Amino acid sequence: MKTKKHTEKIIVFVVLVIALVFTALLSSYAAGTVTVYTGSGTIDDDTSIAAVTGGGTGNQGDSFTITRTEVHGYQFDGWYVDDIKQQGETGLTFTFTPETDCYVKAVYIPLQMSKLSITGPKFRLNSGTNQQSYYLSSFETGTTLTIEYTDTAYNFLYWVNANDKILSKSKSFEITLTGDTTLRAVYGKKNVGTSAMVAYVSDSDQLLRSELCTANTNIYVPAGPSKLGYTFLNWSLSVDEIHAMVTQTNFVLVKPVYSCNGTETSVTIGCQSGGTAIAPDTELIAVKGETHIFTAPSVENHTFSYWKIGNDIVSYSDKYKLMISGTTALTAVYDETGFTAGPVIVITGAEIGEGNKLSFTATRSVPSGYTLVKQGFVYSLTSQNATLESNTKSYEFANKELCGSSVLNIKTNHTDRTFYVRGYMILRDTGGNLLPAYYSPAVSLSLNG
Repeated sequence: MKTKKHTEKIIVFVVLVIALVFTALLSSYAAGTVTVYTGSGTIDDDTSIAAVTGGGTGNQGDSFTITRTEVHGYQFDGWYVDDIKQQGETGLTFTFTPETDCYVKAVYIPLQMSKLSITGPKFRLNSGTNQQSYYLSSFETGTTLTIEYTDTAYNFLYWVNANDKILSKSKSFEITLTGDTTLRAVYGKKNVGTSAMVAYVSDSDQLLRSELCTANTNIYVPAGPSKLGYTFLNWSLSVDEIHAMVTQTNFVLVKPVYSCNGTETSVTIGCQSGGTAIAPDTELIAVKGETHIFTAPSVENHTFSYWKIGNDIVSYSDKYKLMISGTTALTAVYDETGFTAGPVIVITGAEIGEGNKLSFTATRSVPSGYTLVKQGFVYSLTSQNATLESNTKSYEFANKELCGSSVLNIKTNHTDRTFYVRGYMILRDTGGNLLPAYYSPAVSLSLNG
């Protein structure tokens, strides 16, 4: 009897063990496994951009932590699980519990980048470590940097760009990268000795030539730069005068000397509403090359809208600053609706000058509150739609006035070449946001007219 009960207990125990094992197996089978695949790319491309780790195979109910890296030139958009963006998940890691096999992708957005190259004996960026001779890197377009000349062995003169336009006469200056940018420090000897740096600089701060000269150097004298409304006479210093100065100073600045042509031209100011004159025209006799500020006349029962030259709106301000480049018909337009006031840049003058030079005047009118980051010209021999991004020539001017004019002179000996020129400007809005470039309509001109 005892043996029978003992046997029954053993049987019950075995059955319980089998049941527990079966339950565990059944539970394991029910849970199953999941595999998490990982990768990176843009929203439309799975080409790997960054290292992503943390995937693999585990049991249902397991948590996975996926880790990504930051990538220069890209902004992280978010974590995507099977093409579904996980809201609020923007960190370097992403932890979740998958129910089935899935693909986790770290999605990045390519940033618009600008290359910056700097040449100089010693300089630094944003008060960082000193750089020597040459620096090349890339930054997100719109980044503002402080560039500082830090060399003590040489006297700093200028910072110039790729076109040798003087951007700053201060050792330290701020620059906003709106595209690929080249900077070069121009410098001279620290102590007075047997040589000096000689620099020929135009009235518009174009560095035409700079070189280290002794009293015996055969100095190359650049051609005199053009200036609207003026005739170039000579340079402020002769070669003999420069030779006499190089042992007395470490820097010799040579500037152009002009005489005013005194060429008079007329500006007609009209007032219109709906295409009809609402006040008599007035005329200003001005000297070519002079700058004037025109104020829209107050006309009873009419509200000023904008200024026009020809068919081009040139300003939405009732005060318009214009460099006189020739006979001009300026019209104050009133009572217009359905327009949006804003910054404007227009080519207000184009003419053939002396010495096979084509002269273009771009005039900008920018409301207060904006910041002018960069302004200048672009031109092409084939397209009226030249931009800073296209393969065209560009010239930057240092003047940062919101309202004003810049003049581009192009020397050419090719009578069959037509130049399509546009003025441009890059601004920050009242919130500090970098805006896309503003371009004027193209104006074409050749030596044939």
